[in-house]
Amino acid sequence: MLNDIRHAFRQLWRAPALTLLAVLMLALGTGVNTAVFSVAHGLLLTPLPYPGGERLAQLAVRASDDPTRSSGLTPAQYRRLEAAPDAPWEAIASWRYNYSSLSGIDEPVRLTSIQATDTYFEVLGTAAWRGRTFLPEDAAPGASPRAVISHDLWLRELGAPARLDQATLQIDGEAVAIIGVMPPGWTDPFNNARLWLPTVATGGVNTVDSARFWTGMARLRPDVSPAQINAWLTTHQAPITADNPAMHADWVPTLSPLKPLLLGSYREGVMLLMGAAALVLLVTCANYSGLLLIRASARRHEQAVRMALGAERWPLLRTGLVESCLLAVMGGVAGIFAGWWGLDLLLATVPSGWLPRADAIELNVPVLAFALVSAALTGLAAGAYPAWSASSAKVQSALQSSGRMSDAPPVARLRAALVVGQIVLALGLLTSAGLVGRSLLAKQAINPGLQTAPLLRVGLSLSSRDFPDQDTRRRYFDQVVAAVQAVPGVADAAFTQTMPFLWGIPASFAIVGQPMDAARLPSAYYDSVGTDFLKTTRLPLQQGRWFAPTDGPDQPRVAVVSAATARAFFGDGNPLGQRLRFTSTPNTDGVEIIGVVADVPRDGLGVGQPLQVYSHLPQRPTEFATLLVRADIAPAALIDDVKRAIWKLNPDQAVANAEPVSELVASSLTESRLYSWLIIVFAALTLGLATIGLYATMTFSIHRRTREFGVRMAIGAEPRRILQQVLQEGLRLTLGGAVLGLVFSVLVTRLLETMLYATSPLHLPTYLAVTALVLLTALFAIWLPARRATRIAPAEALRSD
Repeated sequence: MLNDIRHAFRQLWRAPALTLLAVLMLALGTGVNTAVFSVAHGLLLTPLPYPGGERLAQLAVRASDDPTRSSGLTPAQYRRLEAAPDAPWEAIASWRYNYSSLSGIDEPVRLTSIQATDTYFEVLGTAAWRGRTFLPEDAAPGASPRAVISHDLWLRELGAPARLDQATLQIDGEAVAIIGVMPPGWTDPFNNARLWLPTVATGGVNTVDSARFWTGMARLRPDVSPAQINAWLTTHQAPITADNPAMHADWVPTLSPLKPLLLGSYREGVMLLMGAAALVLLVTCANYSGLLLIRASARRHEQAVRMALGAERWPLLRTGLVESCLLAVMGGVAGIFAGWWGLDLLLATVPSGWLPRADAIELNVPVLAFALVSAALTGLAAGAYPAWSASSAKVQSALQSSGRMSDAPPVARLRAALVVGQIVLALGLLTSAGLVGRSLLAKQAINPGLQTAPLLRVGLSLSSRDFPDQDTRRRYFDQVVAAVQAVPGVADAAFTQTMPFLWGIPASFAIVGQPMDAARLPSAYYDSVGTDFLKTTRLPLQQGRWFAPTDGPDQPRVAVVSAATARAFFGDGNPLGQRLRFTSTPNTDGVEIIGVVADVPRDGLGVGQPLQVYSHLPQRPTEFATLLVRADIAPAALIDDVKRAIWKLNPDQAVANAEPVSELVASSLTESRLYSWLIIVFAALTLGLATIGLYATMTFSIHRRTREFGVRMAIGAEPRRILQQVLQEGLRLTLGGAVLGLVFSVLVTRLLETMLYATSPLHLPTYLAVTALVLLTALFAIWLPARRATRIAPAEALRSD
């Protein structure tokens, strides 16, 4: 075997151009797959970073008439399920995200915190790195404020003290004792919180049964089946529904495995990238096999001489396989470095915190094993037939060729089939890239409703100590708006409870005067906005009027709805004057609809058109809000001045997410943009590899037929006839690949249907454009060697024998 390896090295050293080309091709194919598999392994295959993470599940509710709609639990509902006997879980906890203000530092900041029951860390199976996590006494009524913090918060804000018995942070205006620090790098499953606060165990919020804002998380028992879980939930939900049918009748509690929920749409996207990377590898394999076939044809005479001198076929076959595998290993090692670089580049282009479980994406042992195994299999699969072909040459016919490169018919057919296959795969991937790219352009063309430039957003949270009631919050919001409007360069300013293009708080509504069962309305986002919101955002008013300063807290409650909400709730009827109420409060007058405004894509561009109901902030002041500022100059230049104006009014006010709104809108397309560009890059690689394969095949064909062309031109054949014949030979392969490629594209793009926005998977202009691109590229790859064929000197061609 060592002799075979040494011989293979010598043979490769004698053909540096072919060796370099093969290694580069394999490095590209292996590198792409290494980078993509690193992401797939980290997101799809790596277990959750919690002991027994496969048994973690989320407890929530789903709409009985639409399983795609889900929501949290009411606190009272959770407490009753928590206390029910014979539960299918070992431990259960509830939690909800919140905003907390961290003050007493140079620049107060707003943190994303989790308000959780005392069993939260028990469910996740994680102990504190320093100190401890929650105990039941931490959640007892009247307990002193205490919290668990992340490791980075411990380093940055506490200065990494060795002891925690005196450690406190100023959170929401009061001193909170820090009882524990979580391990370095540890995060909550959704990678958002840096601060955990205990929820009081009894009374207060625990009795609320009119709003769903708690999410349950359970560690399931290993001996329960999904059927048993569903039966238990059905049994114990029945009395809860009977006690409050208005709130629970249309919602079914479900326990869903946590890991798929964390991945969300990323699973579909990663599988798409895996498929695209696999096509790149297939084209690489076909190209590599074509190169080896050309090399085998060129060495048929040499192999025949060796067999004529007594060499056996098996050693020759083995030598060819060793040579192929050696090239594959070299390409695989180069591919690992290419994949490493590509993975770093990919992660560097992704915004921080955007990918779930990004910490698990790395070039680890399983990924390296995958890269080397795929390279080795590529070498064996692509090199088996060329090695067999070279070792099975007929001695007499090969010797009679007198050194000319020649092909057995099966070899020529296989080489042609490999070229056709590469064109088929390239056309399929290019068509997919074209459709995904067109879908991205359609998303970018969506009217966001608001005029996002030049608009700035600044997030604020109000502490319950400093702003204990609606009156204090209402006055403070007015003061902040007045202070910011006085900043030079500010045109308008207004508050919104939640930020468009990012998130919203859903609510269930009913139309006052209609029976509950008369019409089941879809959920709509419910948002409090300031009087100047319309003026600041330039949101078009389509019907009725906007909120006026006279719509104050002592006046009848009013609301404005989006156009999509008006259609969904009232059809072709007039929504003005109609009244809406929460389904959980059947005995109230609700709010009167006074206007209709344009739709705003609350969840980001291209994520549907959610329904929206706006309330007037003076009538419903919230504990957190986002200040929108319309600037006369570049919004980013106003950030520091706006912060100073707020801190001059309230030095302890925490602010967060100060950025131009246009950047937020652009970031909502990060996922679509990333998938589009990656698939376009992969498609370009496959087209390049297929072009190289076609060029190499045509070059070899012309080189093999040098004597033929020389003789024909010596007896009077015109160069243009030679050019025409070569072009026809190459175009037959290309057109055959294009026809099969269109069929393949139709099959492949059907799998993309759920990922496309306003784009048909059978979009004819895309198919025509991609086919034209492939044909033009192939024509160029054919024309270069064909032109060379017309310049063959007959005398030199005859001497080449």
